[in-house]
Amino acid sequence: MAAHKPKKAHVVVEGHCPGVYENYNDVKVQCTHYTGKVHFGYDSLEEARCAFKAVCDWRALSPQNAVEKLTIAKAKYVINQMQRDPSVFKVDEPQIVEKSCIESEVALICVIGIKGAESTIATCAGETRVVTVSQGASGSA
Repeated sequence: MAAHKPKKAHVVVEGHCPGVYENYNDVKVQCTHYTGKVHFGYDSLEEARCAFKAVCDWRALSPQNAVEKLTIAKAKYVINQMQRDPSVFKVDEPQIVEKSCIESEVALICVIGIKGAESTIATCAGETRVVTVSQGASGSA
């Protein structure tokens, strides 16, 4: 029997801080003591980023999607459909969401790239930005 090949990247869909992680120990931290945890492993970082983007794009379609707790089956369905044909989830009447002008605090998780790797900045709301390698690079929130 062949040994199970470890995954290169992981997506936490439901966890303390959803996002893309390259280290499985980070995934365990995000999912430990989280009821309804959902995460997947991928063979490449690019696949994981595409899957997480599909979930984020789906969540952005409606306020209901933004707060829905996904199961493993529903998360797989959402990822596959958003990558194949996102019009399946088309909202008939767009809703106008008013934003408050009151400032709020946002927690950021920063994973600093080393040895030429890109850095990642993520919010606990699931937004992720990749900061390319450069001298004195900085990310915007």
